[in-house]
Amino acid sequence: AVLLDEEDRRQWLAGVWRTAELTRALDGYEGRSLHGLLGPLGPVGLRLPGKPWFDCDTPDDLSRAVSGEPGTAAPA
Repeated sequence: AVLLDEEDRRQWLAGVWRTAELTRALDGYEGRSLHGLLGPLGPVGLRLPGKPWFDCDTPDDLSRAVSGEPGTAAPA
């Protein structure tokens, strides 16, 4: 299973994988993307109520997260 964001994009780092399947996928994988590695495993998309994540892709996103802006997770 892999978490879907509000635009139905798969958030590959927020997933649950069967160990044996992940090990087989990693064996010999020479690509550089999580999509390329994990997509062929056919994960089920999971939508959770609300927004239990903050997608941090840019320096501006990082600044928002560090500042504790509503809708972001404050640093621990």
